Amino acid sequence: MAESKSEIKTADKPVESGRENQNNTSGHDASTALSREAMQSLASLKQEIKDHKQQEKSQSYLGTAFDYLYRKDEKSLAQLELLDKTAEEAIKRGDFKAVEKMRLDIDKQVKEDQRVRGVQGDINFYGSTGVKVGAIMVGGPVGWAATGALYMADEAKPADRARDQVIDAGLGLAKGLAFKGLVGGVLGADVNLGLKAGAMSLGGRSIETVLSRGNYYDEKGQFAPASGLKNAAAQNFSPTNLAMDAAAVGLGYGLGYGVTKAFGPVFERSAFWTRIASSGINGMSSGAIAEINLARAAGQAVSFAKVGTRAIATGAIYSIAAIPGAVQADQTDFRQYQKQGTVKAERLTGALNWQSGNGDIMSGQAGDWLLSDGKNQWTVKPDIFAKTYGEVPGRPGEYMKTALGTARRLTFPTQIQTLEGVGTGKAGDYMMRGPAGEYYIVGAEKFNSMYRPYKGQ
Repeated sequence: MAESKSEIKTADKPVESGRENQNNTSGHDASTALSREAMQSLASLKQEIKDHKQQEKSQSYLGTAFDYLYRKDEKSLAQLELLDKTAEEAIKRGDFKAVEKMRLDIDKQVKEDQRVRGVQGDINFYGSTGVKVGAIMVGGPVGWAATGALYMADEAKPADRARDQVIDAGLGLAKGLAFKGLVGGVLGADVNLGLKAGAMSLGGRSIETVLSRGNYYDEKGQFAPASGLKNAAAQNFSPTNLAMDAAAVGLGYGLGYGVTKAFGPVFERSAFWTRIASSGINGMSSGAIAEINLARAAGQAVSFAKVGTRAIATGAIYSIAAIPGAVQADQTDFRQYQKQGTVKAERLTGALNWQSGNGDIMSGQAGDWLLSDGKNQWTVKPDIFAKTYGEVPGRPGEYMKTALGTARRLTFPTQIQTLEGVGTGKAGDYMMRGPAGEYYIVGAEKFNSMYRPYKGQ
C-alpha cells in the first residue's frame, strides 16, 4: 500500500523501490503500514509517558523528597522516552519492520513503568504518612511545629503557581494542626481504646474532607473559599460519607475493643503500648476505608484482599511512626504524686486477708507491714515499706510516706496481678507503680483523699 501511494505522488518520475521507497513513506502512512498491535503498543507508550509525567507533576514537596529513596522510576521513564524517540525516527524513515520488532520491548517497558510508578507511589504515600503521624504523636512545641511544617510540605506542589502553593500550604497547616488537636484530645480522654480509635477515624475523615484542596477551586481553577466551605459541608454530610464514617467508627471500635480485651492490663501499665495500639488501630481503619474509596473512585469492585492488605500496611506504618511519641508519653504519662497524712503501721506475725476499696480480696504474709489510715487497711511488703515510708519523729508506730507516688488514671476497667493478689479497677481509678516496678490499683475516692500532684521543689 505504501508503494502505491508513492506511485501516485511520483507519477512523473521513475518508480522507486526497496529501502529508498521506504524512506520516502510519510509518518501519516504508519497507521496503515503498522499492525494493529503495534499501533496499540505505541499508543500505550505515549499514554504511559504522559501518566508518568503527570504523576511527577502532582507530587508535593514532601513526596518529592521521598523520590530520592527510589530512582527506578526515573530510569524507567528515560527508557520509555528512548523507545518513543526510536520508534518515531523509525516511522519517519519508513522502517516499519523495526517498529514491529520493538513492540514486545515497548509492552514490557510500559508494564515495568507501571510497576515502578506504583512502588514509587507507595513509598511516597507511606513515607509521607509515617513522618506526619510521627510528628502528630510527639508532644510539646516540637510536635506542633513539625506537624504544621510537614502537612504544609505535603499539600504544596513545586509544579504549581506560587499563589496556589501558598493557598495549599495554608490548607495543609490547618489540616495538620486540626489532626494534632484531634489526636491529643482523643488520646487524653478517659475512654477505652475502642472509642478512641473510632473517634480518631471519624474526626480524621471529617478534617480530611473539610480541608481538601479540591473543594476550594472552581471549574476555572480559581480559589473560591465560600463555595469551598459549602462543598465541604455537602460532602461531609453526604449519605455515602456518613456510611463510610459509620464503617470507620465501627471498624475502629471493633479492633480497639478486641485488642483491649486481649491486652488491656498491658495498656494501662504502659502509655507506650497504648499509643502504639491507638495509632495502629487508627491506621488500619484509615487504610481500609482509603482502599474502599479508591476502588469506588475507579469504578471497580471492592477487593477484600486489597482492603486487608492496605489496612495491615497502613496500621504497621502508623504504629512504627508512633514510637517516638509513645516513648515520650511513657515517660510523662505516669505522674508523680505526694501522699498526704500519716498511717499506723505494724508488722504481721501471720497471714492476713484484707479487702481493698474496690472489693478485691488481698492477702499479706508474716513479716509484711499492715497499714491503716483509720478508714482503710492494706499490707505492704517489707522491702518496699522500707523504701517508701518513714516513722514520724516522736510518734512511735505512726508513719508517713516519704517517697513520691507514681500513678496514671485508668481509662477502662482493668484487672492486674499485684504482690498481694488480683486487683481490679474501673475507669477513673488509679494504677500506681512502686519503687520495685510493682503495680497496684487505688480507688478514685481513696486516691483523691490521700494524694496531691507533686509540684516539685
